[in-house]
Amino acid sequence: MTNIKVKKIIEILQRGNHNRGALKIEIVDINEIDGGVEVFARAWKNGKQIGFGKDGTVGIERFRIFNPPILVPDENGDIVREWEEEDLDTGKKIAKQRKLREDPQEALLQVIEHNLSVMKNIHDDSNIVAGKRGNTTSTFYPDAGTGGGSYDGGFSNDDVTWANAHDTTTPDLTFDTATALELNFNTNYRVQRQFYGFDTSPLTGEEITSAVLTTTASRNSLGSATNIRLVTFDSTSTNSVTSADFAVSNWGTTALSDTEYNYNDINGDGTTDDWILNSAGISAINKSGVTFLAPRNIQHDINDVAPGTGGTESNITIGIYQADQTGSTNDPKLVVEHVLSANSNSRRLQMFM
Repeated sequence: MTNIKVKKIIEILQRGNHNRGALKIEIVDINEIDGGVEVFARAWKNGKQIGFGKDGTVGIERFRIFNPPILVPDENGDIVREWEEEDLDTGKKIAKQRKLREDPQEALLQVIEHNLSVMKNIHDDSNIVAGKRGNTTSTFYPDAGTGGGSYDGGFSNDDVTWANAHDTTTPDLTFDTATALELNFNTNYRVQRQFYGFDTSPLTGEEITSAVLTTTASRNSLGSATNIRLVTFDSTSTNSVTSADFAVSNWGTTALSDTEYNYNDINGDGTTDDWILNSAGISAINKSGVTFLAPRNIQHDINDVAPGTGGTESNITIGIYQADQTGSTNDPKLVVEHVLSANSNSRRLQMFM
């Protein structure tokens, strides 16, 4: 059965040229694939065609987008998301609102435009072979909520002692639609951990040449000199949050990206951060199942050091958007460039139009 989101994209997306400032994207063709869409596209930057692939010979790149978004942020949009957050000064709950609009074409063009900004295998036009098609870029989004082939979520735990807040295996809360990664101090110590799951099984038999995780901030608190590291998360489930997974033993400490963002570098709603995966990060991608990635506070959560009781450490907070009810371009996103492994016996289906 055709996914309703995929159907909307295929029906609405216009083939031909789409100008995006200095970038021009030509949609050559679009097809439904298992779990998403594949789009064949050419691209030009500042009037010069982009060459794809390891050697720049590909002129038409194949973008596979799994669980594609169809919503884009729009302050005048008619789709409203409402939730509550804790005021960092008063500790009281405050109502928050986010507006979006349904625009499958714009959402997909934003995906491709961002992919072009983070892809490693981007070249000039000197080696392009006319008509040559690529098969190298896949984009993954988590499923919203639970019950799908992948998911994202998190945990929150408060306690009067740091050891209990940090080390418990029975957190106060689990959530499937989290908007915030938090670690702060108020009356009690509070530790919040968050993760993103991507069904990367379509990479079976592929050699990964680069990968980038992109997250979008919803809010932050300033004044803290703490950093965030991207690590692994070991989940006991592929489709629901399990309370016991809050245990420290399930969260990695090895950096999966050489970039470690400072809280002060994430300047609130709409800030986009790209985590370029290093060799450890690429090795952590599960080619036969779900890949789980997680941002962790280094100074306190990873190093197991209680934050201070006042001043700039009284509220150390980062909010990061997770999968929306029907998917938006601010959802966590994993972009993977890959080629068929020389040692693979798997058979690739090439799509030629």
